[in-house]
Amino acid sequence: MARFGSGQVWWSLAVSAALVVGLSMAQAAEPAAPSKADEVKEARALLKDFQDLGASFQNEAKSAAKGFTTKDPLKTLDRPARTVRKSSLTPAAIDALLEKSLAEAKTTPARLTSDEEFIRRVTLDMTGALPAPQQVVSFVQSKSKSKRAELIDRLLASPGYARNWASYWREVVQFHINAPNPRFVNLPKFQEWLTEQIAKNTPWDEVSREMIAGNGDTAQNGAAVFIAAQGAQPVELAGEVSRVF
Repeated sequence: MARFGSGQVWWSLAVSAALVVGLSMAQAAEPAAPSKADEVKEARALLKDFQDLGASFQNEAKSAAKGFTTKDPLKTLDRPARTVRKSSLTPAAIDALLEKSLAEAKTTPARLTSDEEFIRRVTLDMTGALPAPQQVVSFVQSKSKSKRAELIDRLLASPGYARNWASYWREVVQFHINAPNPRFVNLPKFQEWLTEQIAKNTPWDEVSREMIAGNGDTAQNGAAVFIAAQGAQPVELAGEVSRVF
């Protein structure tokens, strides 16, 4: 038989006693298993809570439905009728005002651009692309006194103008996206919608209103992409509206 010293015997007894006490406390801490009747009672209480919650939701829905309308709330606002008046200022009058302002400021105006410079600059600014060589030759050889104004009108009506500025406004929105999943923001649809609006010469107040109040599926309504880009979060939307408009 192995022999233990007195210290070893007391240490062995202490460990054994601690294990017995710990096991007893663990068993005492375990709750008694609920009876079948208690489980049924708890389940019925939970079911009643869900029923009460559903009833409250139904009441709220009925109250909201009383004031619900399928009409666009923006269209019901009493907005003044739009009136378009032709400007009383002619190009010559505007030039005269500029010349007077420059003279008062003692500023020498820049020289008039050549035809080659003009068609390059205005085509690049409006369509994002350089004019074709034949377009430059035709423009330079034209003897029309209003050929510069006519060129601007043609560019405004061109598909390139709508595409270029729709692309610009897409980038304005794209690089400030705050949505949780930017890849799901339907930017191509947004650009397609903007291209259509610019091509139709839709007034900017109508374009901005559709963007700010856009709703529905972004696959169908490109204007709704503006809100989707901000995750439909009020604070982010307020900041973006202030920045863009």
